[in-house]
Amino acid sequence: MSSSQDAEIVVAGSGLAGTTVLRHLLSHPSTKEKSILVIDRDHDPKNDKTWCFWSEEDAFTEALVAHRWNWITVADASGVFKFKLDTHTYKCIRSGDYLKASNAVIDAHANVTRVATDILGFSVEGTKPVVKTGNGDLRSTLVLQSVLKPDPIARQRCPIVLLQHFLGWEIETNYDVFDPEVAMFMDFRADQKHGFAFVYVLPYSKRHALIEYTLFTPSTLQMTDYEAALDLYIRDILRLSPLSWEVTRTEYGVIPMEDTKYSTWYNHGILNMGMNGGQSKPSTGFTFSRVQLYALDVAKSIAKRSMQDLNQQSTSRYLLYDRLILWLLREDPSVVPGIFVRLFKKNGADRMFQFLNERTHLGQELAIMASTEWRHFFKAIWRSLLRK
Repeated sequence: MSSSQDAEIVVAGSGLAGTTVLRHLLSHPSTKEKSILVIDRDHDPKNDKTWCFWSEEDAFTEALVAHRWNWITVADASGVFKFKLDTHTYKCIRSGDYLKASNAVIDAHANVTRVATDILGFSVEGTKPVVKTGNGDLRSTLVLQSVLKPDPIARQRCPIVLLQHFLGWEIETNYDVFDPEVAMFMDFRADQKHGFAFVYVLPYSKRHALIEYTLFTPSTLQMTDYEAALDLYIRDILRLSPLSWEVTRTEYGVIPMEDTKYSTWYNHGILNMGMNGGQSKPSTGFTFSRVQLYALDVAKSIAKRSMQDLNQQSTSRYLLYDRLILWLLREDPSVVPGIFVRLFKKNGADRMFQFLNERTHLGQELAIMASTEWRHFFKAIWRSLLRK
């Protein structure tokens, strides 16, 4: 290692993106001897998120799956619709389990050092990327960062900016309530007074489930508003009396949903990853599988010493689809529940999961669009072309 740098690779952020890329990176013999620093304010794994996905991941990840469902439902005022998954499986992983297991793999390598400090910013000195921290500057050859939003994105024209925000309660009931074989993917019978919202329910057993109230709106709510909506859903939809259940765990989060492309590089030698690298799908917020794929690509590129072709963005076609949904969520949110329910009813869950994973071809996508009310999408397409 050169005396002008503190490490050959710095991983700035020890959350999902940082631990995933480092786990893959350390599997390559050519990188096992590189000096690596992992920087974050707190390196303790937090069990404060539930990550859902339906793609097949590596053996390490699949072994950590907390629960799997082969049936899902979607619901609105017209009814509850159930779908069998034949080519996919809906799955979830608890963040604490994933981060703890990943850290065990990472910390078994003597060339990795953890630093507990605040990350204040990034810069470049000559050809060296610099991480500015609460303990001073750290220099490297390559920085993999997932903690700060790139400045160029903040300055970019971005006409649609929404937030996906949610509060989830993991509850235990004192009698059988749930079907652990069936996950509620989207329930639009949730309280809509704060804007477009749905509840999803992940049953782990007949008496244990995660119930999450999720909104796509320009701003977050007071915590009491989320709690009131969850109380209402549990009382009116699940029909549980106040003394028949208790909250055992909570989770809260906010994901930006933006009509924009993200820069691959924050600055020279500083690669953007995770949510701050544009790896949350703009129209849904699903992030886990996209992080897995990109982290694997990054690790392979570093091992080959060629990072010219890295690009975590969706294709222009899928970016257009995301923009149309975002436009409707902002301008006409009352029509969106009906669109989603109709899409699932007409196409089935497997085809919709394939579409949401961006693995359909144009003919399939045109058929999917034709299965719902065209007038909403025509309006969104026209207004999108006008950038209004």
